[in-house]
Amino acid sequence: MYLAIDTSTRKALIALMDEDEFIVRSFEHHATQKVIFSELANILDPETPGNLDGIVVGIGPGSFTGLKIGVIAAKTLAWSRGLPLVGISSLDAVAAGIKFPKNSETVLVIAVRSTKGEVYLRTYSIEDNDWVPDGPIHDVPLDSGSLLQILPDRLLLVSGEAGESIAGILKGYREMVLLEEGKRYPMADGFYKLSRPRFESGNLDDPSELVPEYVRLSQPERLLKNKLK
Repeated sequence: MYLAIDTSTRKALIALMDEDEFIVRSFEHHATQKVIFSELANILDPETPGNLDGIVVGIGPGSFTGLKIGVIAAKTLAWSRGLPLVGISSLDAVAAGIKFPKNSETVLVIAVRSTKGEVYLRTYSIEDNDWVPDGPIHDVPLDSGSLLQILPDRLLLVSGEAGESIAGILKGYREMVLLEEGKRYPMADGFYKLSRPRFESGNLDDPSELVPEYVRLSQPERLLKNKLK
């Protein structure tokens, strides 16, 4: 059995996963450590930690504060229990839980909130029965000009926490389908699909070195960087 934790979006995820059963809790985390550890206590009965085979955590991108809390919780549990740990891109976890459309040329677009008026965005194409990233994660303004420079002129399957905003801006510019809300957040089956091969191959992360995928510097870091110029 594996434990998954993701706090990259406003809907946090905690799940217990194995081949036969998924026990999933999705909740508004409000970026507080108290809430996350309370939910972990609710889902982990006293016998569960001894039965865990590993911990998988979403490393973002997403909310700076939320990401830190989820990653710290996962690292603390892994280190204290001596459990293997795997960090997975939260955007990739969304993609891995989405079924393929009939049109194999469709491009999947996943976007989550960045700072005000901007999003983190990544596109995926179908290759060998997988959604494969087309490139790096972009930090892009929420306007049609910026988005159209990145997104190809193909049928778009739009997902992610900021998917509705993307769809609204691109209406009339691109042919697209907005996925239902339940498919726009990191999902337990996506984490399970991506992490199992890594657990089995021993491609693990060191709890002392794993860090969130912030993509951009935090505001204090940007201010310090500008001061040092």
